[in-house]
Amino acid sequence: MLNQKYQFMNGETRTVPELSVKKLTLKVAYDDFPYKQRSQTDWGFAVFITGAEKTILFDVGGRYLFDRMRRLKIKPDDVDIVVLSHIHGDRLCELNVFLQHNSDVTVFMPASLPKEFKDSMRDYGAEIIGVKESLQICENVYSTGELGKEIKEHSLIIRTNRGLVLITSCAHRGIVNVVSTARELIRGRVF
Repeated sequence: MLNQKYQFMNGETRTVPELSVKKLTLKVAYDDFPYKQRSQTDWGFAVFITGAEKTILFDVGGRYLFDRMRRLKIKPDDVDIVVLSHIHGDRLCELNVFLQHNSDVTVFMPASLPKEFKDSMRDYGAEIIGVKESLQICENVYSTGELGKEIKEHSLIIRTNRGLVLITSCAHRGIVNVVSTARELIRGRVF
């Protein structure tokens, strides 16, 4: 197995195995478009990610998250990691409800989120990790680190056998900047 060196924006160089996610599945678990005619919708976003080392829920959407998860046959216990992209309510408002169903998760959220919010989520028993700089979330899955000035937001970079897959929420800093940052952090073709 060959290894490749990756240089991160903070100057750190890491050797990363050349293995990558071979079968990545993304299911939009929440947005403002109906999954089926009867699906309840509201402003917000959540995506369920499988195929990596851990199962990830990126953002938790709004009040209809569990209806959408049920329709997609996703159980809260299926989730190992929750990633919150940024502070907006339509991205994180259901986290407390989610943690009532599954607190055995690690939650990665921007370090800039209020301490009171992070502490209240810790009260459920979840491990809370504040993300400031780029970091590895699990094998082949990385955070861009906080991007932006006014609204700090981070995105996911997933190394797959077809190239880098980027998952972002609102991309307040601009999608071109998110893609550029991802390419600077982890060399590779964006799929």
